[in-house]
Amino acid sequence: MSSIKTLVVSSVDEFCTSDDIRIQDANEWDPDYWWTQAYSNGSIPRVSLAPGGFYCKDFCTDTFSPAKFYEFRESCIPTGKDECSRGESTCDVNAYCEEPVDQVGFECECDEKYFVSQIDGTVCATSGVEVEFQMGGMIRVDDTPGSANLEINRANMVDARLKLIDELITQQYLNGQSSIALLIEGVKQYPIDLVTPIIEDSSSPLFMRPLWRIVLRAPDVHLNLAKIAQGTIFDDIATWARVFNDSDKYMINQVGQCTNDRARSCDAGNPSCLNGAACITDRADFTVNKLDAGGVTAPLQVESSGMEVLSVDYDITQSAFSVRMRYNDEIPGVIDAVFLSHMGVDQNPLRLPTFRSDEFPCLPLGTQQFQN
Repeated sequence: MSSIKTLVVSSVDEFCTSDDIRIQDANEWDPDYWWTQAYSNGSIPRVSLAPGGFYCKDFCTDTFSPAKFYEFRESCIPTGKDECSRGESTCDVNAYCEEPVDQVGFECECDEKYFVSQIDGTVCATSGVEVEFQMGGMIRVDDTPGSANLEINRANMVDARLKLIDELITQQYLNGQSSIALLIEGVKQYPIDLVTPIIEDSSSPLFMRPLWRIVLRAPDVHLNLAKIAQGTIFDDIATWARVFNDSDKYMINQVGQCTNDRARSCDAGNPSCLNGAACITDRADFTVNKLDAGGVTAPLQVESSGMEVLSVDYDITQSAFSVRMRYNDEIPGVIDAVFLSHMGVDQNPLRLPTFRSDEFPCLPLGTQQFQN
């Protein structure tokens, strides 16, 4: 009743043989200690915990209800579960699962090529947008590693990143599914990076300032992709002059770009734009990339049918291996492939991981000398 476990003494007389005798655990079960240590934040009520005392090891394993992240393994002392190895975590398939030393709980973190779609690595999207921008720090400071000025500058860049996020949210480039916490989690593997300690070019607007690189990554479902494609906010130097208005702390870098090709840089003295296009010399230094299939630029989607090798036998009469495999052939758009290596003497690295079409006549012919 109400999740309280009740044990009833059987009315049938019991007997046992030597094989039935169980080993008593040398550790005493202490419900008061474990209530505060493990159970108090869970769904198991205090009154359902067994009374304190010594129990048989397997009785605790079979009967006691473990707290979240714990289990009973032939003992009355709860131990942490290894959810990562057992596949029992809530991590996305494209996330890393990490266990702490005591194995109590787990942490998920999206692979750096994917995009954090839900907090704590529970959903990692394959498609998204990466924004990189260059920012100047405080003027005339010594940014050698370990110096106080370096850390002050880094803190200013953290502040600049938050200002960028706020502006993207305010102008609705990011929708309500996104948040500051998600965006910060999405760049754990993309830390704010010192590019150049001091800009010594006197013609640069960042003269005598350090140059920093800041990255933001967001999945498609958190973005207004139509506005991102137009890119007007990234071209508007006036917007960023307003957002980063404390010139003592930071200053957005400016670059020259051709009006007909954002990827082509230029300057007033050397326009170098194709078809005589104009050079805009005061563009904010942003780079925006649309990435798919786990952070690559090619629109390649890869899925798995869960194929596994059942057995491998060597056939001496054929001088060949016989491989038995099991897979699901009903998944659309998925082809199952097994990669074999050539075995031989003096094979170069390119030739080793490839097939010969005459040895595998069922394969389609490749367009080059080698094929997979």
